[in-house]
Amino acid sequence: MRNSEVSQLMDYAFANYKSEVLFQKGQEVQQVEIDKGDTPKLALLAGDTVGILMKKGTKKEEYQSEIIVNEIQAPVKKGQVVGSIVIKQGGNEIAKTDLVAAADCGEAGMWTLFKRTVKSWFTFGG
Repeated sequence: MRNSEVSQLMDYAFANYKSEVLFQKGQEVQQVEIDKGDTPKLALLAGDTVGILMKKGTKKEEYQSEIIVNEIQAPVKKGQVVGSIVIKQGGNEIAKTDLVAAADCGEAGMWTLFKRTVKSWFTFGG
């Protein structure tokens, strides 16, 4: 008796729902500028795979991805949590994972900061 009920439940689930992966673990989500970092930009990665279970016929566009990046200052270690990815549907949070640094980023020295400042003077507006 129980096996047939479980089988019917599984059949119903597979017939009416599907899973959709939105971000893979380690996928680059965005790049951010690092204040006084030895590299000017740092890639941010999804800390874990983020997926949703949705009813068949539901459009992926009904789900919104919100990328929340904390204030980041050097030094930053690879794998350090620097924000989060939040998946929402109709204003309700349905999934969340950490946003992590893709690489180490040390503090820039005075010479590096000076070179960036001079370069910004000559590339103003372009």
